[in-house]
Amino acid sequence: LVARADRVLIACPDDRIVAWSHVLKCMAVDGEILASDVDRIGMIGVGRHADRRTLVVSAGPLHLRDRLLKRMFDLALTLAALIMLSPLLLAIAIAIRLESPGPILFRQQRIGRDNTLFMMLKFRSMYQDRCDATASVLTGRSDSRVTRVGNFIRRNSLDELPQLINVLRGEMSIVGPRPFPAYHNQCFDTAFQALRTSVPPGLTGLWRVTDRSDGDLAVQKRQDSFYMHNWSFWLDFYVLLQTVPAVLHGRGAK
Repeated sequence: LVARADRVLIACPDDRIVAWSHVLKCMAVDGEILASDVDRIGMIGVGRHADRRTLVVSAGPLHLRDRLLKRMFDLALTLAALIMLSPLLLAIAIAIRLESPGPILFRQQRIGRDNTLFMMLKFRSMYQDRCDATASVLTGRSDSRVTRVGNFIRRNSLDELPQLINVLRGEMSIVGPRPFPAYHNQCFDTAFQALRTSVPPGLTGLWRVTDRSDGDLAVQKRQDSFYMHNWSFWLDFYVLLQTVPAVLHGRGAK
């Protein structure tokens, strides 16, 4: 039956797997056996530890060397940016305080690496009594909650600059998936949410610098998945270079 076959796939009861394994090893074919247990645990490959085989069920997108490289890049860029942008940051802070009472910075709880929660920083762009700390309502054009200074800094993505402090703290990265409010956990499957939170969220990212439909979570999922599965230092560098024209064309994501 298998004399002219290249591949043999066997489906059999569990108690016959070992016997079929011996039979397939004696044939000059690629032999495979369907295993329901493997499907249940979501195996993605086979590895080895010492002299024993292992079932690979997950693979982090960034290994230790990659994480160190990314962190060094973040620190070098963030420190330089904070020094160079300090006059602009001070000017925005003064303008916010002069226009309306309340704190200069707005804090909002977001999902970080390994599903931990952190307080993401922004320049306050709304009147203090109308701020939406849970991000339950999307901000639209001509939103009455937004101040004149807030409208300007939002339009130019300047309200995001305090997130450089989050990057300095290690809560965020310069490039990565956009951090979501906690309620967004309900929008994605568990496997994807685990993947996108395996690295720190980004101040900028692949999704925000590409043409996309606002609010289209399917597009964001596709872009985030591509970034996580194809991460490299040069991809981060490319996204960073594309951030400037994206901001100038008003494609900043919130």
